[in-house]
Amino acid sequence: MSQALFGEAVQVLEVRGEWAWVQHVQDGYLGWIQIPALERCTDSTLVDYQTACNACVQAELLPVFNLEGSLAGKLPFGVRLF
Repeated sequence: MSQALFGEAVQVLEVRGEWAWVQHVQDGYLGWIQIPALERCTDSTLVDYQTACNACVQAELLPVFNLEGSLAGKLPFGVRLF
């Protein structure tokens, strides 16, 4: 099993409604992902983000809050952040 984690590159192969069929750039894994979870960026922007990451999620699921203090979602173990 594999999954695309926050900040990792995927290539969009097909779009159906709110879902995109993607291929994970690092290992070639194929799967569906919700379009709001994707952010289009250039290769250099991706490299800049990945280079700036200096922290890694060590919890099973890390709660993430928006600026208003409401729960925005959860990040899984292994996600790199800055």
